[in-house]
Amino acid sequence: MKAIIVMVCVAIMTTACASENSTPLAFRQADLQNILETEWQQFASANKLPNGGIAMQILSPMGDYFISTGMGENMDHSHHFRIASVTKTFTAAAIMLLHQQGKLNIDDPITANIPGTNTPYVPYNIPYKDKITIKMILMHRAGIFDLSNEIIPDTDATNGKPYVGWNYLGYVMTVKSDKEHQFTFDELFGFIVENNLYNFEPAYDTYRYSDTAYCLLGAIIERVSGKTFEAFIRDEILQPNGLKSTTLPWKGKDRTIPAPFVTGYTWESGTLADKTLSNMSPFVANGNIISTPLELASWAKNYLPVRQP
Repeated sequence: MKAIIVMVCVAIMTTACASENSTPLAFRQADLQNILETEWQQFASANKLPNGGIAMQILSPMGDYFISTGMGENMDHSHHFRIASVTKTFTAAAIMLLHQQGKLNIDDPITANIPGTNTPYVPYNIPYKDKITIKMILMHRAGIFDLSNEIIPDTDATNGKPYVGWNYLGYVMTVKSDKEHQFTFDELFGFIVENNLYNFEPAYDTYRYSDTAYCLLGAIIERVSGKTFEAFIRDEILQPNGLKSTTLPWKGKDRTIPAPFVTGYTWESGTLADKTLSNMSPFVANGNIISTPLELASWAKNYLPVRQP
């Protein structure tokens, strides 16, 4: 269900290096505003977008700045928005934290037992499970079928089934009109097992992006830590780093977003579709987090590597 996101909120962090005898020059707010407006106008024109906007949060040695265009006069760094696949940075960080603590090994196959237990990392008989390592999943090299973005093919395993030709999530929430359906890891991977769905035999030299693969990392985090994905991220990442406005909705009926918030749209078949109210239960660990520009920029500043000159 890939679509162009029209109302976008971007949080970034920049760094600058200066010699001991120099002082970084501060940005001019007006210059930043002009750059953002120009870039957005060019993007919107090139993609024939009727409206929308963009916001940018900068945290740097030269000062902290927030600018936006096309998003209303009241837009500020405290507005909530769905960070979509940036959620994966939190999931990957959680996996690496557990690896650092010796509670899992990213080089282990998913059929291996969790260290010190007789419990395997993954209980699902997904295709090629014996060849999939945790690291492969992190790198999108595990060949796991993507229930978020791929259409169910007509195969021997799916022949005659009503969801063939549909995206599974779209089939459940649109065709079956169950917008608040409670998706679970067991359902998603049970569906993959039942229909023998995969993209390729796992290999470090093969790549294909998969939202659902990161759901499997979420399941591993739960099985290794003994906590829900939401609880682990909250306790081990959000709270220690003061990210108080970042949340992880996971219930099918929890479709709202805290105020103040950014209204989100997708561009579908030539029309704008309001996606502000969304069921995040099929996107746990791959896209369910809600945050703010300030907190997301803070997360990037603290955890995403930056190359120094």
